[in-house]
Amino acid sequence: MRGRAWWATALGWFVGGGITAWILWGPFLFFAYPGREAHLVLDTADACVALLGAFLAHGRFVRAGRWQDLLLAQSLLVLAVSGAVSGMLAGVLPGSPGATDVWMLLGLRTVGALLLLAASLVGPVRVVGVRLRRAGVAGGRVAPGGRPSRAGAPAWVPTVGGPTLVGVAAFVLASLVGAGLPVAVDTAYLEADLRPALLTAHPVLVGAQLLSAVAFLVASVAFTRQGIRTGDTLLRWLGPASALGGFARVNYALAPSLYTDWLYTGDLLRTGFYLLLLVGAARELSRYWTARTEDAVLADRRRLARELHDGVVQELSYIRGESHAIQDDPGLRERILGATDRGLDEARAAIHALGQWRASRSPSCCTAPPTSWDDGTGWTWSWTPTPCWRWRPTRCTPCCGSCARR
Repeated sequence: MRGRAWWATALGWFVGGGITAWILWGPFLFFAYPGREAHLVLDTADACVALLGAFLAHGRFVRAGRWQDLLLAQSLLVLAVSGAVSGMLAGVLPGSPGATDVWMLLGLRTVGALLLLAASLVGPVRVVGVRLRRAGVAGGRVAPGGRPSRAGAPAWVPTVGGPTLVGVAAFVLASLVGAGLPVAVDTAYLEADLRPALLTAHPVLVGAQLLSAVAFLVASVAFTRQGIRTGDTLLRWLGPASALGGFARVNYALAPSLYTDWLYTGDLLRTGFYLLLLVGAARELSRYWTARTEDAVLADRRRLARELHDGVVQELSYIRGESHAIQDDPGLRERILGATDRGLDEARAAIHALGQWRASRSPSCCTAPPTSWDDGTGWTWSWTPTPCWRWRPTRCTPCCGSCARR
């Protein structure tokens, strides 16, 4: 599993870097192709996948209360908004086309890349001291134990609040100073062909795109390491996805994708990032519902085992103890004792079988030495620990033992 994760990330680097190098120095591939409809379709699809990924990350944050999931959700929300409004800003903001609207989108996408980098570096650290209220729950404070308290804000506030503030601040700033901003891309770039002039954009735009590329590429390595260490499916897929996203930013630095009449290779690499994110999200959802199903089955098996232990086993043990009072008919007493012994063996075998599903040994109770006690009826019982059904960090519940008469 570890080797496959690193190979997948290396493949993402190889594909992104190889396509970029081929476009620069090889034949057949170009930076731009005519395709207005394809450009719009990719922008829309990318925004939808980003929203889906943000929703998934938000759900992980609500369940676990980790900074990583919160930052990932905020990053994907910012990237989704920047892609969804890319074609709407030119007629709303002041300044000439290619100036204010481009700078605003550049700022949003850079913030999204930096949030993604922060999500990859922060690790599984829990948010402490933030009050949340989930749907159907009175409220909750995200604490190290992950248990909700009685009061708090809705759970979506920290996820949506940050990106909303960033978007509003960017729009207000662009509206105030937009008229004085320089053109981000030289007007000669409007005459783009299959091989447009490279590095014709404003130096700040080139620098911001390269900064985003570095953020994506570093996040690629960090996500892969954390995915291997924690076994997190989504993080392992974010490794190669971020590699493609990083090289998409390199392509944007060389030939900015600003005009919807043209489809750029950076757009294709960016869509590769979202496709891998979609695959990771699908795998995450599949594992989540599989785990929910297994938990439900496990809970039902535990309930059945508990009912057998508390009901049938206790009653048979009582009958067995009372049968010793039969003195007039030794044959009847022995038949009753034999029947109860067989019933107890069958019940204990059933309890043991129910407890063996996905059993894992725990060092705290399953390696404990056998214990024995006297039930007060003249019989001594010994209890030998068997594997637990599930090991949890704070307790192991419940162990079922096999009782053997001595």
